[in-house]
Amino acid sequence: MKDIARRVGCSVSTVSRALRNDRRISPQVRERIAGAAEELGYAWDKEASNLMARFRSKATGRDIAPETVALVHAGTRSYSKEDPLGFWTALTRAAELVGFKIDEFALDPRPEKTGESGRRLSRVLRNRGIRGLVLFPFYQPDIRHWRIDWDHFSLIAVGSGSPIPNSNHFGTRAGVFHGY
Repeated sequence: MKDIARRVGCSVSTVSRALRNDRRISPQVRERIAGAAEELGYAWDKEASNLMARFRSKATGRDIAPETVALVHAGTRSYSKEDPLGFWTALTRAAELVGFKIDEFALDPRPEKTGESGRRLSRVLRNRGIRGLVLFPFYQPDIRHWRIDWDHFSLIAVGSGSPIPNSNHFGTRAGVFHGY
């Protein structure tokens, strides 16, 4: 949103309001912001917006239960128990700072079972009301075989490369970010 705000010459909050069709923003400004968003390849994510609303509530001091975000992987090691590089520690601390909680969910690492495990995990996460996923793809086997119902989740993938198939594979609501 910062890039859109710079391009249009307004604040990030104006961009946010315009993308949510807030009537306080004039139709002309909303059109300019929508055009800049399209040019920059930005797609508004309703789920991410809802998660940020929870963050804003936390920032204003209203007492709310933390939203859970799932760290999903198909490995034999447990990030929460084995943390030699500090990923789990850094992730959980960062999440706590903005009012979230991280729970770890492991898929069956056997290639012939990963798809079935992914379908089952999708149901479990949805039933628990978990709407956000975090992936560390550089440690993962090919996630195209996970069979997670990607359209129901907001997604953050952390990594230095791009082992993730194009974002169209994940539907329109997934946001994919790379790097540290």
